[in-house]
Amino acid sequence: MNREKIKLILTFIIQILHIVVIRAKYRSIIISKVLLIYLRRAGIVFGREAVKLAQAFGRKFVELLRLLNRNIICFSVRTRYKTIRLVYSLATLTKAYSKQLILKIIKNRKKVAIGALTACAFAFCAVTIFNAVTAYEFSYKGKILCVVDQTESIYAGIEEAEKTLTEEKGVQVVLDEEENIDIKMVLKNTDTVSKEEDVVNALTAIDDINVLSYAVTIRDAGGDETDLSKNQILYLDTEEHAEEVLDCVKSEFTKDIDPAKFVDATFEEDVKIEKIKTQLEDIVDTPAALKTIMTGGIEEKTYLVEIGDSVADIASKFGISREKLKKWNPQIGDDNMLYLNEEIQLQERIPLINVITKRNTMITEDFNAEIEYQDTKKLYKGQEIVLKKGKSGNRTVNTDIIEKNGVQIDRIDHSSIIHKEPKTKVVMRGTKKRPDTIGKGYYYYPINGNFSSPFGSRWGRIHEGIDLTASTGTNVYAADAGVVVEAGATSNGYGIAVRISHGKGRTTYYAHNSQVLVKVGETVYRGQNIAKSGSTGSSSGPHLHFETRFNGVPKDPTKYL
Repeated sequence: MNREKIKLILTFIIQILHIVVIRAKYRSIIISKVLLIYLRRAGIVFGREAVKLAQAFGRKFVELLRLLNRNIICFSVRTRYKTIRLVYSLATLTKAYSKQLILKIIKNRKKVAIGALTACAFAFCAVTIFNAVTAYEFSYKGKILCVVDQTESIYAGIEEAEKTLTEEKGVQVVLDEEENIDIKMVLKNTDTVSKEEDVVNALTAIDDINVLSYAVTIRDAGGDETDLSKNQILYLDTEEHAEEVLDCVKSEFTKDIDPAKFVDATFEEDVKIEKIKTQLEDIVDTPAALKTIMTGGIEEKTYLVEIGDSVADIASKFGISREKLKKWNPQIGDDNMLYLNEEIQLQERIPLINVITKRNTMITEDFNAEIEYQDTKKLYKGQEIVLKKGKSGNRTVNTDIIEKNGVQIDRIDHSSIIHKEPKTKVVMRGTKKRPDTIGKGYYYYPINGNFSSPFGSRWGRIHEGIDLTASTGTNVYAADAGVVVEAGATSNGYGIAVRISHGKGRTTYYAHNSQVLVKVGETVYRGQNIAKSGSTGSSSGPHLHFETRFNGVPKDPTKYL
């Protein structure tokens, strides 16, 4: 090959590279024309159809270059499909004119040989120059880590970094993901080119890495699996550790069951172990996961205030501080005043997973026959009189005990042996409509007596009620419906007394009685006979001392009677 042809080939290579690098408009046409011009200069002349082939080849070649430049290395399925389609198009174009080309090659074999050598030289020089001026920029989750000569360095570095991080963190680290890794071609700057070990160092230094976890997912039985907001998820490093946690949860409620009597243990919720990619900081160890499952749930409860309850008593009873109790119940003031049957809101820690156990056992127990009822209109609904006492029988039962977190919720009896037959209990029960037991807020006179002493200042001190004279044994009635909170002898000079709560901080007091007819906790209706009048305690004679109080403060009863 003479000097002119060598110069011609090198000039051709430089022009093609210039066209590719500067991304000239209509470069497919330019490439095809330059290709034909230089082939003609080299002594190879083709007909009109060959010109068409060169033009089509130029278009497809540039389209392939453009596609590769946009999606270099990180090929998606769609990109691979486009690439294959373009290569197929190039092959089809070549095949369409293969006959003419073969004839030309035979006729011009010497020129073709020169052209082939030219093409090889072009390819070699193009690849050499291309590699000399280009490099690959590697990014992970949008952050540029380094620039390398070859993509092989990136993938080898990723593989090595995964091994290093997996050994260091003790959990399977996952780096090779299309959504996290981005590799693109850039012009090379020799001062910034890195090596494989630089890729490894850059990856092992980042904090935001994904790991392969085994997640314990907890959702309500029959719940929507796609609604992640209703799922509880705990991430563990291995499947063995996830299974160990669930086994420990079951063991908490089955360890005290005799193995010979144990039948089954299941979870009430839908619990699964699933392989999920997550962040490294989300991984928990076995003890932490077990603690979260056993105490991570919160159940809201309502407690009704009973006689004698205080804020301190309720807080101690449920194992919480008084401050937390008052935070959950803002209606409790600084005076810590509570009212009978007031609703107190509570929160209790419960397991995220409920364990349902079944055990078979033999139980010897007393049992009663069904009660025989006889209805009567002489008694109010809820009132009963025992006409004939029953007697318990005795039996041994083969039964399955069903428990939820160690508390029995059901039993299934299979067979029984009766040792002693029970005797039926006969009860008369009322059907008459009971008077209203809800306080109205105004009061009836509690006794048929004469007014003898008013509310207010008396004998140098405050008389906190009114006195109504009546002979000993006169019926005393409830001024309004409510609940009896005190009944019997007192030590404050009131003798035998009854105190009734009517709700909303309202109470009434009936003092100096000779006899009490109700008991603490009993619900009474307006006008119900609750006591007999007398002269017990600090009393100058038979009478009823009657008080009305609002939130503990005495008020003049005559304003409400």
